[in-house]
Amino acid sequence: MLRWLRENVPTGRDRVACLLGDSGQFLFDRSRVTALLDVELAALGDPVCDLGGLVSRDLSEPLGDLSRGIARYRERTGLDFGRRDVLFQAVRFCIFTPMSVCFLCAVPPPGLNLAQYESWNLVYGRIPLQLIAELEGVEIEPPALPAPRDHRHATVFDALLGMLRAAGGADAYAFDTARRVAEYAREIDRRGARLEAEDLDEAGALLGRRPADWREADARLEARAVSAGPGERPALLRFLVRRSLRREALLGPALRELEGAAAQRIEL
Repeated sequence: MLRWLRENVPTGRDRVACLLGDSGQFLFDRSRVTALLDVELAALGDPVCDLGGLVSRDLSEPLGDLSRGIARYRERTGLDFGRRDVLFQAVRFCIFTPMSVCFLCAVPPPGLNLAQYESWNLVYGRIPLQLIAELEGVEIEPPALPAPRDHRHATVFDALLGMLRAAGGADAYAFDTARRVAEYAREIDRRGARLEAEDLDEAGALLGRRPADWREADARLEARAVSAGPGERPALLRFLVRRSLRREALLGPALRELEGAAAQRIEL
């Protein structure tokens, strides 16, 4: 994604404005904006940056018809920009989240809401890949997901979840965090091994030889992504999106507001 961004920086965009950065966060009363929230990412730059940020915000906090809103903004401001300009900024903004949380997901510190952070890491990593695929005309077929596996001890997870749902008290947030991790663990038990095997099979087809495990797969895929030419990009996009969708399936109900998240198609 970083390589694609460097290669596709829009040209001729010299208008500078104050950007909110984390756009789409505001309070309003009877159609009038009364407050803006979370301005710690404020910066100077192309005003289209904040329009691209709306694509991310809409994934968890639906904002309505973005195409209509962005077209109205263009009409009112008289700024000259197109769909590709907006989607470039959507890709750029969306990858901030996985770049900020991936290391926490890799080695979770005590008390981390792991299911929430993993949801952000996966969904906000997948969406920009799909936007790049859309801009480059790459079709991606979603993977077929196996049905949950039943076994003698599967009820242990059901019992654990039942206990966590019944708990609460003074620290309801901590119990809710634990419940989401338990939901995640149950899906890993049900489908994790088969989905990882499918990842390795598909990685082998891409790399020419099936990796022995996920660590080898990640190392070889990173090397391929760094060195790949434009002709290799469609295959990488297909694999990485499909891998993310498999991993999102393991989060299952713990995804909550991001379950089935898809970027709005912007038409201008």
